Amino acid sequence: MKTLNFFLYFTVILSVLSCTIEKNVDFKKYSILTTPIEIGEFYNIKVDTSGSSESAFVKKWKDGHFDLTYTYDSPESDKYSPLYYSIEISKSNSEKEANRKFDLIKKIILRPRSSTSNETVIEYDSIILSGDQNFYAVRNWNGEPNGVLFLYRKKNIVYTLKTSGYFKNDHTFIKNLVEPKLITLENFRLKN
Repeated sequence: MKTLNFFLYFTVILSVLSCTIEKNVDFKKYSILTTPIEIGEFYNIKVDTSGSSESAFVKKWKDGHFDLTYTYDSPESDKYSPLYYSIEISKSNSEKEANRKFDLIKKIILRPRSSTSNETVIEYDSIILSGDQNFYAVRNWNGEPNGVLFLYRKKNIVYTLKTSGYFKNDHTFIKNLVEPKLITLENFRLKN
């Protein structure tokens, strides 16, 4: 057991040391990202469009794979609808690696919650989505729909979306706003 813990610790340290992090990435260069403006128009809700509620960073590993992470977190204010929105696009070096990453994220999402947690996750596998693999679930808080969890893999790239704070039960957000942007996901590249 000690050997396993040491190995895991060593692997994590090695992974962290072998990557570089670029902060303050210009997320506006990436049309694949669904923006607060689009979400506000789609749901007819008020969102902060100043850019101050948005952030993005990139992690690059020496072996060539990368993660682009974008986050919108509305300020606590009566002026804006409460919304947390996070996208991560991860490029692996092979489809096999991407498949493992997809399965791991899905397992984490579906893990049993503690008995004191007010969050539940309901998977919707009846919604037909494209991609090599996909997973769609609704997050519930205190029994009320509160957001979505969406995974999508195309070849060696995994797209992960998490939202909290706002939800409509017709699932058109994923089908009509998010999924059409993912048609060319396998060609996704970082921009300078």
